Amino acid sequence: MSESGNGYAGKIAVIDLTQGSVKTIDSADYQKFGGGHGMSTALYFKYCDDFSVDALNAGNPLVMCASPFSGTLVPAASSRVDVASISPYSYPKHWFHHSSLGGRIAGELKLAGYDGLVILGKASGHVWIDIVDDSIQIRDADEDGLWGTDTWACQQAIWEIKRGGSAAGTWESIDGKRDGGASTQNPAIACIGPAGENLCAVAAIMHDAGHAAGQGGMGAVMGSKNLKAISVWGTGSVEVADPAELLRLRLEVQKKFGYNVDDPENEDPVPSVAMYNFMTHAPASSGVGWNPANWLARAEGCYGCFRNCRATFSDTVGNQAVCFTTIFYDGQGTQDFLKAADVLNKYGINGFEKGLIDYPYALYKRGLLGKGCSIESSIDFSKYGTMEFFYELMNAIVNRQDIGEQLADGVASACAAWGRWDEDSSISAEDGGIERPQYGYVAHYEPRVSTDWGFGSVFTERDLDDHSYNQLCHWMPMMCQMVGREPLMTAQETVEEMAKSTGLGDPMCWNYGEDGTYSDANMRGIEWIIDYNRFWGGSMGFCGFTWPILANTNSLTDHTGATGTYEPLFYKAVTGQDLSWEDSLELGHEIYLMDRCIWVLQGRERDDEQFTDYVYEVPSGDFILPVYKDGEWVWDNCAGRTLDRDEFDAYKSRFYQAEGCDAQTGYPTQSELTSLGLDDFAQALSAAGKVGE
Repeated sequence: MSESGNGYAGKIAVIDLTQGSVKTIDSADYQKFGGGHGMSTALYFKYCDDFSVDALNAGNPLVMCASPFSGTLVPAASSRVDVASISPYSYPKHWFHHSSLGGRIAGELKLAGYDGLVILGKASGHVWIDIVDDSIQIRDADEDGLWGTDTWACQQAIWEIKRGGSAAGTWESIDGKRDGGASTQNPAIACIGPAGENLCAVAAIMHDAGHAAGQGGMGAVMGSKNLKAISVWGTGSVEVADPAELLRLRLEVQKKFGYNVDDPENEDPVPSVAMYNFMTHAPASSGVGWNPANWLARAEGCYGCFRNCRATFSDTVGNQAVCFTTIFYDGQGTQDFLKAADVLNKYGINGFEKGLIDYPYALYKRGLLGKGCSIESSIDFSKYGTMEFFYELMNAIVNRQDIGEQLADGVASACAAWGRWDEDSSISAEDGGIERPQYGYVAHYEPRVSTDWGFGSVFTERDLDDHSYNQLCHWMPMMCQMVGREPLMTAQETVEEMAKSTGLGDPMCWNYGEDGTYSDANMRGIEWIIDYNRFWGGSMGFCGFTWPILANTNSLTDHTGATGTYEPLFYKAVTGQDLSWEDSLELGHEIYLMDRCIWVLQGRERDDEQFTDYVYEVPSGDFILPVYKDGEWVWDNCAGRTLDRDEFDAYKSRFYQAEGCDAQTGYPTQSELTSLGLDDFAQALSAAGKVGE
């Protein structure tokens, strides 16, 4: 790969806040990992001196990397920047972690001439980073009135500083350069609110109105460095190898798989078609609490998106809010939960951590939390449901007051701090417990049944947050069922299309029956999803809410998916290089082992990769998925499941071995690392006495 051109800017900025210094390095040595996730891991490995360092220590680097697709026309792959650091959130141990941020910032970073940023050390005072093309300045956040502001006020203040009062949409000469570049855009800004400033482990890094690097507490890592914001303004361009082919591919994918408000083929009005294809025909759905009656909004998406999962409302309340953020707090109607979403985004709180309200409220109802209770609190939970209560609790969290002192570090940590972990992590949420299946993360999807999600999360470092299998195997049939329709595709059609698109060729990879839970086919499916996510998702920036596209639910007749065909074509159009489907997944495997080496160097052992007790002890509820039963494929509700400890333990050994790791310890082996050219990782493990047999 060349140092610059064909998708790459050619340089990475290394910013040392302790020294107040800035330098650039060539990105050529890191381009072999694509960009994003793989590049971030490689850079973190290079610049972290001690992998046992605490997440909020100055020695914990913060790495942000774009991809070669950033700022290009590749659909739903041009906006994401990967954010990597040791997480202060994960429980009970803090693992090296990746999050990501959509919107405009990845593209703007490339237009400014950078493939990534490495941020080291800790500033002596509050600062922000001001990037304008080749100029990078470390500026005083107190002097510029930024520290102490919420995320929206912070961005507006920087826009005013940089644009001098001119409105976005008008041409602005960058920093007054007569012959320099100009832009109609506001600078793209990643910043923290009061949650990050006060080192809350639930703090997100925010961008624009509602784009967030939420999982993992990356906002607290920024706060620990006294870093309020990173502003990026670029006037360059992104070179691609074959612009005409890139445009042709984009238009083709848009026509086949994109969101079409008129829906000419299905001839069926929104929102009912949305029940067939939740991911493409519900552009504003998650911005209004999943209520079809409220789906009247302008669709909005990230830079270069062709599906647009966000919403813009005429009254501006809840703009860009999506998914968990919009259902964080019910309040007393649509306006309340959209107002609540705005508060989360302004304060910089991870909306995925929904239990911040649900769990203490459950404790209150059980008589365990409140004035004079075993968990003392002056917060008036009798006002639950009002916005007054919501503001009181959120302010307590971001300011670390009252029970907010414990909740600021996440629900799992708070549960343990209150001495309730053994009991409350072993019962269902319906009974007042917390369902945190792995590493303190929310039970996003059913780990006892959707084992690709559950196992994939345990073998990585966080909630997997991948919808590739899930949107076809669960959402499509479930949402059709909700409105009394037959699913657009039968269970057999669904798994057969997925088998073709992934290249695995075996529909049994998606047999969610109990006989498939610990099967070799199940394992191949989980290996595929990890490898795809590490390369195409994390490193090349494909949005996990859209890609992989394993089947086409836009058409009533042709369900052939995009994945396996279009990703390598986009890669060739942008970089000019051929990359086979098999080689791309091998790169994903390589990146996974790089991550795994860092976890091992941090101290991860076999016993750390384990589910919380309730997953083995409390039966699951309904969760519709395809099941091969009595010789045929059916949609089944899969209720009443638990995982078996011994079966999972045996499965774990087999998974390790399949991934080129020691079957007993999970340590990557010398031979596997060497065969992949990861000699520096092998040497580090060997020096620590943790290289696999």
